[in-house]
Amino acid sequence: MSDPEVKKPKLLLLVTVPDSLIFFEKQLKSLSHIFDVTVSCAHDSNVSTFIESEGVNYIPLFINRQFSPLHDVRTVYELCKIIQSVQPDILHVNTPKASLLGLIAGFLMRVKVRLYVCHGFAHHSRQSLAAQKFFKTLERIRCLLSTHVLSVSSSLRDELSKLSGSKKVDLIHNGSINGVELDGVAKTFQLAPTYNPSPNSIEPFRLLFVGRVTKDKGINELFRSFEELFSEGINIALQVVGKIENTYYIDEIEQMSRKYPGNFSYLGFLDDPLPIMSKNHLLVFPSYREGFGMVIIEAASVNLPSLAFRNLGTTSIIESGINGFLTPEQTSCDLTSIIRSLIRNPEEFNKVKSNLADLASRYERERVIAATKVYLEQLLRY
Repeated sequence: MSDPEVKKPKLLLLVTVPDSLIFFEKQLKSLSHIFDVTVSCAHDSNVSTFIESEGVNYIPLFINRQFSPLHDVRTVYELCKIIQSVQPDILHVNTPKASLLGLIAGFLMRVKVRLYVCHGFAHHSRQSLAAQKFFKTLERIRCLLSTHVLSVSSSLRDELSKLSGSKKVDLIHNGSINGVELDGVAKTFQLAPTYNPSPNSIEPFRLLFVGRVTKDKGINELFRSFEELFSEGINIALQVVGKIENTYYIDEIEQMSRKYPGNFSYLGFLDDPLPIMSKNHLLVFPSYREGFGMVIIEAASVNLPSLAFRNLGTTSIIESGINGFLTPEQTSCDLTSIIRSLIRNPEEFNKVKSNLADLASRYERERVIAATKVYLEQLLRY
């Protein structure tokens, strides 16, 4: 007589938009050996492929990213029905809107373990004081409604601990939510080129931006810096990768493409940015706010150094001048000054490349997933 099948504990994972599922690539498949995993988010053409590849359950749910009281109340009601249907042992909420509404529903439905994963703050210093206070209040509410709080970086953990008061904030491994896959990267992709210009070289210094094309990611400062360097006669090129979130930037990018043919290009959203990373000299990541900055680790995995604005996430990863570069302030002038200096002093630029393999190895995906399994299993004993 065969042993009865052991019933797995249930995990319900919430994100607002399908794009955020990339944070859990291969992780959910691994977790499904331990948990009965269900994912809930809006539906798009890529969700079915992701769900099938991870081998998990899926319940579609549209969540409006903007604040809409009537729609938000209805969404909480829908989430309560999903929770009633799934009966999760762990409610795993991510991204600001899904976290807030999911935690409200989880609290109302008395889910025993309500895990809030903070990927970064919505507030930053460029907002009005009223806006900062509003977003900080929402952050405190999320922490209050959760039973456990998880941060994706040490700096973010420390700030969130101060913001939430007595709530303990956890950190898995060295940080990040899913790490970076290193196995086979060196065999699959060439490493980013070393910058060694000769007096007669026609090869430009190649800059790359990877991220959402939006104001908060510092795209305005990057464009101003590129144009200033180009106007100085510096041989420079810029490639932009990512989804355009504001229609204003469609016209802006078209103008840049016409004005700088051969030196500026927009490549749209790429599922895998590593091939294009391996063909550039410097990743520029001027985000105003960041919880971690996964793109910096991805770049490091193909030996591409990063220049970033100083914020909570980037200061957890980059030691300026050692394994990358940080601006003193979040300005286009600082970007311009550092890029100009690196072009004129390639030795200073190239020396950080020897430390990038070690940086990437600190966030190796298999180790992050293994630590995540242990952490989630511990929560079941809560």
